[in-house]
Amino acid sequence: MADIFSIYEIAVNEDELVKVWETMPMQIAEVYAPEACIAKDAGRTVYLAENRLDSSRVVITCAVGEAIAALRKESDTMDLLVLGCIPKKLMFREYDDRAILMGEYIKGESFGGAVARVGAFSEEEVRNFGIDLCEMVMELYERSLSVDPSTLVARNIIISEGRMKFIEPRGIEYCEDCRKNWGELEIAIGELMNMLLVGNGTGLEPESSPGMKKLLAKCRNKSGKNFENAEALLWALRATSPDEQAKKFGTRGIIAVVAALILAIIGISAARLNGPLRKNVSADFVELGEDGIPGADPFDDGAEGVIRGVSSESGEPAESEADNDK
Repeated sequence: MADIFSIYEIAVNEDELVKVWETMPMQIAEVYAPEACIAKDAGRTVYLAENRLDSSRVVITCAVGEAIAALRKESDTMDLLVLGCIPKKLMFREYDDRAILMGEYIKGESFGGAVARVGAFSEEEVRNFGIDLCEMVMELYERSLSVDPSTLVARNIIISEGRMKFIEPRGIEYCEDCRKNWGELEIAIGELMNMLLVGNGTGLEPESSPGMKKLLAKCRNKSGKNFENAEALLWALRATSPDEQAKKFGTRGIIAVVAALILAIIGISAARLNGPLRKNVSADFVELGEDGIPGADPFDDGAEGVIRGVSSESGEPAESEADNDK
């Protein structure tokens, strides 16, 4: 697996890196050795460093000038983010000329790097990454925090031990009404999942299910006809799993069988109602069987013209043969 930071490593030679490190506060320079400069922009430089004692790695961000306030805000945000999908804050210090934030180093590979290397991901893997993203958004919303959709891109998300990690805390900020943030964020999540499914264009990507295709089309719809919130998208993602689809179609099959049985029962009942007829002749009830013959009912054990102990002449209960002999 390629290291994520190899993608961002800045071309800084070893001599330059050593000189920069000599200006670092003693408690950092003595404990950590610089490995690489991995990012740099206005007033802000990020280094990958290794602990001299146990060889563990950390990410050290240095800010100067106006960038100090932004780094302080990032530090405050990380204090609120005790989430498995976000790097942990290890230390923040402000000095006379700079501020330094030390964060957890997460070994892994960016979404973009992984796609370039392996091509497309399986639908199950994409589903799990999507669920991770939804859970991250839901946990942030509970804290009145949101993710800037422009930061939810492939280079800021890495795969670490099979799970998704978001490594750009600068993209997390306070939101007064997080519902306004969801629309654009949902599209960003949809684009990431689609990128993983489509892959690097080799044509070897696995075919995705109709359910996943439908979900991504809705998720990436820019006309506003999307999922209502992160929870709705999460449940929709879970519903696309083979197990859930099997349950769904199994339930449909049971419903179909029950419906067929109900129709059959109704049909039998209707046939019975429309089958044997009763005809009233001189106030005497005579049952007609299927052939229209009196007494043709298979349940009639009496003589012809007699219905279960009822005289065809009087309608009174017929006497038994034993009584007639008396």
